[in-house]
Amino acid sequence: MEVIFLQAGTQTLAEEILQLTLQGLSLGAIYALIALGFVIIYKATEVINFAHGALMLVGAFVTYTFAAGKFPTIGGTADFPEGLQWWVELPIVWRYTGAVVIATIVVALLGMLTERVVLRPMIGQPVFAVVLITLGVELIFSTGVQVIWGPQQLPSPAPFPPTAVVRLGNIGIPWGSIWTIIVMVVVVLGFFAFFRYSKYGLAMRATSFDQEAAMAMGIKPATVFGLSWAIGGALAAIAGAFYVPTRLAGFLTIGPVRFSALSAFPAAILGGLDSPGGAVIGGLTVGVAQVLSSRYLNPLFLEINLPNFHVVFPYILMIAVLLVKPYGLFGTGEVRRV
Repeated sequence: MEVIFLQAGTQTLAEEILQLTLQGLSLGAIYALIALGFVIIYKATEVINFAHGALMLVGAFVTYTFAAGKFPTIGGTADFPEGLQWWVELPIVWRYTGAVVIATIVVALLGMLTERVVLRPMIGQPVFAVVLITLGVELIFSTGVQVIWGPQQLPSPAPFPPTAVVRLGNIGIPWGSIWTIIVMVVVVLGFFAFFRYSKYGLAMRATSFDQEAAMAMGIKPATVFGLSWAIGGALAAIAGAFYVPTRLAGFLTIGPVRFSALSAFPAAILGGLDSPGGAVIGGLTVGVAQVLSSRYLNPLFLEINLPNFHVVFPYILMIAVLLVKPYGLFGTGEVRRV
């Protein structure tokens, strides 16, 4: 179950709202990374990737493997062999950083392989069929994780335990939340720099704008498709690596990680499925809205046996926005000539 840390004590209303907002920004940072992955793949291929949660799950388990020094053995785990004990003896900060980097590379390659083997043969086929394939890929990957690592809950070490907080008066900010926000800012700035100034970023923008014109300029759409899946997978891995220690108190559990992408999906729709900037803003907005609703709206709905209204609230917010702006806050409307 997802953990939402609430500050108990003698806080004023303003302090409580600030406390919850900071917690919401931490959750929103994870949602922003997930939503950005949705948007990148959709912008390049016009396909909503429902396997995104499974990629995040793989990233979380690969991170656990190298952070804890536990190799998967069908249905369980075993200690690293003697030749790799030097890795286990590294300080947790270096070991965890290395684990996140390895997970990012592994899931990026997995995303690229998925696009190449499963989705590329479907180019030109109805979008609905491709979306169903991503659902099948999600099921295969999630089942594979359960078979390889086992269904049990695993304690995943991290350099920032849930109890480590920075105190600012009556406000406590967990170190995990601080580092999650920092990593999100660095990753997002790096992505936008790549997207704007690199040759491959230019190719991605050109292909998303007009695929035929991009091909005429010598750009290979297949390369762009594979790159978009690799970037989406990398973002999912980073999100999974930080979701476990900050939202699940360091206990890696398949269900919450797997379905967390569905909680972030309204963020991608809210910002606009073709807007990377909108994905980031949508993620932060949904994160703050979900945490605030857990504090102020959940008690109201408890009387009608709906104790987890905060889980539903992002979807209500998404629907409200779509009724006014069908393409999201920053999405591009379709132009039709009649």
